[in-house]
Amino acid sequence: MRNVLTFILIVVVALGSFKSEAADKERLEFVMRFGFIRGGKATFVANDTLFDGKMTTHLKVRGRSVGIVDALYKVDDIYESWVDPATNLPLKAIRNVKEKNYRYYNETLFYHEKDSAYSQKSGWRAVDDNITDMLSVFYYFRGHELLTGLEKGDKFSVPLWHSDKIYKIDVIYLGKKDLQTRFGKINCFVLAPQVKKGKIFKKTDALTVWISNDRNKVPLLLDLDIKVGSLKCELVEYVSPEGFHLK
Repeated sequence: MRNVLTFILIVVVALGSFKSEAADKERLEFVMRFGFIRGGKATFVANDTLFDGKMTTHLKVRGRSVGIVDALYKVDDIYESWVDPATNLPLKAIRNVKEKNYRYYNETLFYHEKDSAYSQKSGWRAVDDNITDMLSVFYYFRGHELLTGLEKGDKFSVPLWHSDKIYKIDVIYLGKKDLQTRFGKINCFVLAPQVKKGKIFKKTDALTVWISNDRNKVPLLLDLDIKVGSLKCELVEYVSPEGFHLK
């Protein structure tokens, strides 16, 4: 369960950052459920802030275990990223992980003009052009209008920095579908990030992500088909930069 919760948190972190304009107190609240069991929650917040003398967007996600899962394996992870609103790329990232007795803290600075990054853990590294991190990845693609230009069946890859490693995440676009939510029926973009078949997942297309087809591009639902059943991560509250409130 710990590996599953951590994986969901990573996806929530990535998907919780869709706003392309400089955000002002945007907030998203998610709950994670395994059947009827509530196993965790994640809170995403975005605010304008100064970084190194320039205006940036500060993104922060905190993911926590709750209930019986919290009693068995306590998770309290925080991810932060400072994003340049002109490029939608990260300038700095922090990963602060607390999972039972495990602790991990690291800060990374990104120098996109040099295709380089500096990590407190591993020092200087060469990175891919337009490298993203866990919070800026979908923020970057939303800002570049990728979702609205996709055709059903299209596939794209994302260069991603996570835990001092560079990954390429493949995503397949499944088209637009209506989703019944607690907020009513909402038309959505449907994406299938490809996952690794193995201990957790039965197949590579075991994850489906639903994103609202509107100006806010809000992640509404993550549906995971894992070996021991179905796991869902659902948006339960959303506050837009303009003060629009869904609950």
